Amino acid sequence: MTNLTQHSSSSALLLEQATVKAQAREWLQAAQILEQGWPESELGFVYAIQYLECLINAGRLVDAERVLSDTRNLAANDLEGQQVLMAEVILAHRNNDLSSAYVRSHELAEPLRMSDSIRNIVRHCLDRMNCLNYSPMVEKDVLSFWDDELLAGKVHKLGTQLLALKYGGQNEPDIVELASDQLLIKVLEKDYCRSAKLEPVLVAVRRKVFFDALVKMDFPDDYVPLVQAIAWQNKWNEYVHVVESDELQLIAELEGLLKEQVAQQGFKPIVVEGLLLLLAMYKPVRDFDSYETLSSLTEDLWPESLNGMFYTAILEEKKERACLKSLSSVGSIADSISLKVREQYEENPYPRWRQLSVPDGRVDYIMRMEQVLSEEERVAGSGKIKEVLVAGCGTGKHPLMCALQTDVKVTAIDISRRSLAYAQMKADEYSVNNLQLLHMDLMEVGLLGKQFDAIECAGVLHHMENPEAGLEALLEVIRPGGTIRLGLYSETARRGVVAVRNAYINSGMSPDLENIRNVRKALMSEEARPDCRLVTGFGDFYATSPCRDLLFHAQEHRYTIPQIEALLKKYQLDFLGMTLENPNYREKFYSQFGVEGVRNLANWQDFEEKNPDVFANMYQFFVKTSG
Repeated sequence: MTNLTQHSSSSALLLEQATVKAQAREWLQAAQILEQGWPESELGFVYAIQYLECLINAGRLVDAERVLSDTRNLAANDLEGQQVLMAEVILAHRNNDLSSAYVRSHELAEPLRMSDSIRNIVRHCLDRMNCLNYSPMVEKDVLSFWDDELLAGKVHKLGTQLLALKYGGQNEPDIVELASDQLLIKVLEKDYCRSAKLEPVLVAVRRKVFFDALVKMDFPDDYVPLVQAIAWQNKWNEYVHVVESDELQLIAELEGLLKEQVAQQGFKPIVVEGLLLLLAMYKPVRDFDSYETLSSLTEDLWPESLNGMFYTAILEEKKERACLKSLSSVGSIADSISLKVREQYEENPYPRWRQLSVPDGRVDYIMRMEQVLSEEERVAGSGKIKEVLVAGCGTGKHPLMCALQTDVKVTAIDISRRSLAYAQMKADEYSVNNLQLLHMDLMEVGLLGKQFDAIECAGVLHHMENPEAGLEALLEVIRPGGTIRLGLYSETARRGVVAVRNAYINSGMSPDLENIRNVRKALMSEEARPDCRLVTGFGDFYATSPCRDLLFHAQEHRYTIPQIEALLKKYQLDFLGMTLENPNYREKFYSQFGVEGVRNLANWQDFEEKNPDVFANMYQFFVKTSG
């Protein structure tokens, strides 16, 4: 009895000492303290679970697996069993067994699963997930994390995959079922869907809703959210979905009817609510014959069901036009290729993004290079980058992120006034005051009369007639020792794009909406060549302006890694490393070559040969100038 009491007191003392260490996050020392009383401790489960937690946090995962089995046997009730299960989830996650961690997390009681530690694990699992089979469990989590800023784009991607698995291949969609599908409504409203399997279903749903409404001269109130969602989806994809001739004929007749209604004295949109929603599924309000009258209506006249789709869209159109008038231009644009590229982006500004995840605070610009710089290099370079040039900023998402994330002064230039007008509208929306937007040709960047500490030029040089001349212009305005981020198309990754241009797109084919629709329809058919169908794997394939940029661009050069190596050698630029947005590819590269392997172009060539789609977007890499 005395021995048992002394042992229990000793174990209790060890537990108390370990708790102090654990609270100080000295997990290894805490584990070593508890190890002195294991497995003889008479405190049982409490001692074991504390020991297990310390082992996991100390990174002693093999030991943790051993102790986990003993701890599981000590659990005497459901609550203790849930604690063990929670430890299993955490341990599986630490072992990078994301599948097991995710599945086991669903066995936890809801309060435990919603705890910060488990919710972070579920978030990480969703971020790395790719749905190959439909899962109600995943759908529930996608809806739960729908408004999570850290997963903003990922939940939409997973939602699209789930919907494609749930409804793909349905020739006669059940409108009643779809109208009550919360995930479908959210996915359609949020962004355009990038799925060749889901798109035919969406086209069929739109057509069925359209004709059912015309036959019945109305649609049920329960259908309104679905019709609104379809309208939003087509707004986001810029009406790229194919429209049949009978639909076009009826749309023209409906527009005539709308024009008559709008012309009546005291017109209010609520009178033609259903008509407006049906038309909004097929074309933007700015293209309505009655746009001028609709754009003059005050906000109070628009019902809630039409406010976002119509009034807000009209308001944004007016803001964009105002920004267009206020833009400053520097120099001139005379190069024939530059003029063609400018024309493309005047007609199709790209991308028409909507939201940014605004950080809580600003970081040093050097942190944007964390994938290619060691911690020592980041510390050494901290505070040295003050002026940044974004050459070819498009609609502004890239320079706005830079301006919001860091305290540098950003100058952004582009050849398209409409793209810049959109960028300025969004800059005003986010109250950005460290960004200057200028309309000018990259070739005349020297007219700015200043040197920059860093330059970002992604997706621009490969659209110039002479990319090297563009690079030379940038080198004239970068300070000695400055860094440049470049983005160039990969010859390997764009093999499908080349095949499509050779097989489907004639050199004289106009890149108008009808031709874009027809080419897309051919590429999604069963008769399409396998090498050409590769382009359906590009996200840009699923909206009008991005698709034009992908398949119909006025000018495009592509590169191989040996060509990039030769280019950098010619201009005496030090290669700092590629960046990878996809975390799965990033971990795969690190596991093969190590973090230090990013600076070896031979490693990247080997990696691309084994993963030919890794640079489907483009090669994006940092270089450093001499000096």
